[in-house]
Amino acid sequence: MDVPGLLFRVGDEDLRTLISELLLAAESVIDADRMLRDCLRKVKLSRVRQEIQHLDEEIRRRTREGPEASAGSSGLRELLKRKQRLIGEQKKWMG
Repeated sequence: MDVPGLLFRVGDEDLRTLISELLLAAESVIDADRMLRDCLRKVKLSRVRQEIQHLDEEIRRRTREGPEASAGSSGLRELLKRKQRLIGEQKKWMG
């Protein structure tokens, strides 16, 4: 499609503006696969960050309880390993 030619033939400025806006909007949706991948990446990042936040809260809670907590230091160590794995996953999804 000859977009500049089309816009040149349209005499009404408002109509030219509308056509330009529609073409720009259509152009942004052309790569639907990329748009879907970006959305999925954002959702995954959000979930990983949320899980990291929950782990941080659990780590703080267990640290306050001290070594006499039911799971002891091995449970805390497992939480830290899981957080480390999630941070690696977060970096992967970020780029």
